[in-house]
Amino acid sequence: MTEHVNYYKIKTTKKLIELANDHRNKLLSELVDYATDPVIVKRRLRMLSQLSHLESQLLSKIQSFETADV
Repeated sequence: MTEHVNYYKIKTTKKLIELANDHRNKLLSELVDYATDPVIVKRRLRMLSQLSHLESQLLSKIQSFETADV
């Protein structure tokens, strides 16, 4: 694996984490704003859980990605 591939893995990882954090912050603020509605609270908590799971899966895929094509 070349240094270029490592660079793009790091760049992609950084972008993924920043994007996930933006969405996580939005969900958390909505969770606080609608704390009196139990349906919205459950949905936001489920979305936060799914977001974490998706982020974990994508990080694993980025980590295991290999290519010979520069």
